[in-house]
Amino acid sequence: MHLDRLLWTGLGVVALFLFIVRPWAETAPEAELPADPAAEAEALYEQAIGELETAIESEADNAPAGLGDAIASEQKALDDAIAESRRRAAADPSDETARESVLDGLRRKLDLFHNTLMLLRDMERGDSVDAQDRIEALSGRSPPETG
Repeated sequence: MHLDRLLWTGLGVVALFLFIVRPWAETAPEAELPADPAAEAEALYEQAIGELETAIESEADNAPAGLGDAIASEQKALDDAIAESRRRAAADPSDETARESVLDGLRRKLDLFHNTLMLLRDMERGDSVDAQDRIEALSGRSPPETG
């Protein structure tokens, strides 16, 4: 039951991020999604993450020194954790904890990229208060802001 709730919550979050990012992203061809809900959620997370990554790359010139390295370090840690969870899920398809861990890692990666993009936009607008809030959210000192 917990996996179902996590899937629906995750799909809602991904849909929201796609809605927010889509105006800045180039149109990508629609991919066929698998019939398995967990695989579908993973595919949607991956699509949203890819679009955020593209948006971040287009605004990288506005990034402060060191931000790229910090984000790359956090991304590697998340990618490693996701890969390990995927290995565990593949070894035991009935392991709901491993499947939930994959989705949780993808959600955290999506949050990382979303907050990074919003930080870059806050900085571009000269909004130092919101930028500082984003920096604190990215460093784990406060909950991430949305918007």
